[in-house]
Amino acid sequence: RDASMSDHARVHALVRARMSAMISPTSFRSSVTRARYSHLSLQHTEFPSVDGAGATCFDLDRVERRYLLCGTVDGGVHVYDTESTSMASDGDDAVRTQALVCAIPGGGARATQSRAASPSTSSVFISDVTAHAYAISCAKWLPSDTGMFFTCGFDAAVKCWDANSLLEASALELEAKCHALALSSISTSHALVAIGTDDAVVRLWDPGANVIAHTLSGHRGSVRAIDWALSSEYQLATGGAEGDVRVWDIRRAGAFMILDRHNTQQTAHVEGIKDAMYAGSSGTTVGAGPKPASRKMADSIPDHLRSDAARRCSSSSYSGRGHARSGVKRTRDGGWGGWGV
Repeated sequence: RDASMSDHARVHALVRARMSAMISPTSFRSSVTRARYSHLSLQHTEFPSVDGAGATCFDLDRVERRYLLCGTVDGGVHVYDTESTSMASDGDDAVRTQALVCAIPGGGARATQSRAASPSTSSVFISDVTAHAYAISCAKWLPSDTGMFFTCGFDAAVKCWDANSLLEASALELEAKCHALALSSISTSHALVAIGTDDAVVRLWDPGANVIAHTLSGHRGSVRAIDWALSSEYQLATGGAEGDVRVWDIRRAGAFMILDRHNTQQTAHVEGIKDAMYAGSSGTTVGAGPKPASRKMADSIPDHLRSDAARRCSSSSYSGRGHARSGVKRTRDGGWGGWGV
């Protein structure tokens, strides 16, 4: 009680100091926030381990936002229910633990030693098969359903699991260690799993047919990070050990963008600029690459690099003649162009 009274007195002193303009608003906010944070009570919540192995990766499902998928250093997989808790004793203190739903043991030597020293887990569904021989580097839920998840590890294996039976639905054996995998959450035309490996190659795996549908080469080091874009189901971003971050369109072979953190100038990077220089005499429409991120970036393209087929349109109109329609568009340099629609 005395501590609470002293805290109130300290806050009132800060308020009086602020009202008299003795301290700035920023200092007042920081002091009050620090005083409140120092008296927060934290819950002692822990995630128990079946075999005592260290965790290497996590993924919370996006459907119910409840089940936590955990990969361990011994090649095992654990699934926790974050909304179901139980009390466990830790010496003299009671610790609230998250309920373990199921587990797939690892196949390494470390897993055998840790299971021998682990407590009984008779109430937990444990699979009869082993997950990976070495540490799991990445584990991901299927974005649209909690009935399936994927794992990859340093044993050069990528596996698709049935979450209900804890059995392999599909498996892929590679020749290099797997560091990361990713699944698109917006895809409607494909179900490809992007895999980053130690041999600097990005592989697109179709788990239904269990084949490599496409490979993307360009990194000079192992691919350590990978993720799909949220704006397009065909765009993929990867990060390599050499320091490059590349953005890919999986319908093409090469990356269409390499991110450079040392380049801070906002300049246009129009991919089709070379083709646009020679498109004036062909009479065809040539795309000038991706849409610029801003008007400033679009206007930074020199006028002498703009061809008739790549100039930006300032206005457009349509005229109907029977069943046929023709489109007329005005370009920025005052010219006009017509297309049959």
